[in-house]
Amino acid sequence: MNHIPTQSHQIRFPDSSKIAQLKKTKSCTTLFFDSSFYDENKLMTMLPDFIECITLQGTSNMCFDQEVELDMTNLPRNLLYLKIGYKYKYLLTLDYLPAGLKVLLLGDKVDAPIDNLPQGVEILEIGKQFSHSIDNLPDSIKI
Repeated sequence: MNHIPTQSHQIRFPDSSKIAQLKKTKSCTTLFFDSSFYDENKLMTMLPDFIECITLQGTSNMCFDQEVELDMTNLPRNLLYLKIGYKYKYLLTLDYLPAGLKVLLLGDKVDAPIDNLPQGVEILEIGKQFSHSIDNLPDSIKI
């Protein structure tokens, strides 16, 4: 099963003007954020609903040895695929993921509770440093 759309747009130094341009064109459904992405302006909450795939590149995002906060409470409604890279160390909650999410890939340093995943999640990968309970997973996850 392939949930990853083929059309991609890489955002190297994201700002609100790039998000506004993306909303106008409506031609891109896949976003790739590189390792410079810190989301200090809460751009993740401003993404258009037609986005289906988001990848946060798997390189270190550490800034002065502090975790970076990432607001995941208002992701695009049509999001099917979310990958948070293997070295990302974000302060985040995964309680508000879109209902239609099918694939969730969490990197090695992502350690956030996953008690309230959407019921339609089919593929879940967790990293090596994940330390939370996995007792309350959706029945839709394929083993």
